[in-house]
Amino acid sequence: MLHHVNIIDSNYIEHMRTKPLILCSDGSVHKDTSGGGWILATENLDILATGSNKDTGHPRYQNSYRSEAQAHLAGVSFIYETCKFFRLQPPKTKTICDNEGLIKKIISENISSSDIASDILQDILDKTPESMSYHHVKGHQDKDSTILNNDAYLNVIADNITRNNTGKPLQIHSNKQVAVYVDGNYIPQRITQH
Repeated sequence: MLHHVNIIDSNYIEHMRTKPLILCSDGSVHKDTSGGGWILATENLDILATGSNKDTGHPRYQNSYRSEAQAHLAGVSFIYETCKFFRLQPPKTKTICDNEGLIKKIISENISSSDIASDILQDILDKTPESMSYHHVKGHQDKDSTILNNDAYLNVIADNITRNNTGKPLQIHSNKQVAVYVDGNYIPQRITQH
């Protein structure tokens, strides 16, 4: 799912070993385009890496919630895969997102197969270490004030990354044995027969 990653600080591995981190993700849907972005930083706002992703699945099923989930999965996957490759303990990471519904769903770990993002949410939970915590941040605070706290500042950056990296959703289906289409439309959740 990682489509594009920028390593900003060449010492990011050392920071991941020694410092608490903040991961901020954001997703966007506009007409027939969507995508997401994320930023990984230290608590002192030293930016370690950024990333962007195109959403996957049929455009009909893209909404802000699913787009936010895909962006968050991309950021969590970067941490997960980096730790796995370099044999690191997962760092203490505060994750923030401006989609309160997504944050509540991840915290509750109550994933229903009827949820439009159940596939993505399960992937997020599978890659979330105990050292990761989830927090909501009000989005677009830069429209109301020029003085922002760290979470709001990172959210503005993630929003800019996202806005500059949207496109038509990709028709790929990661970690799926079967992709279901009905009349040419991808169905991203479990289907029940009536």
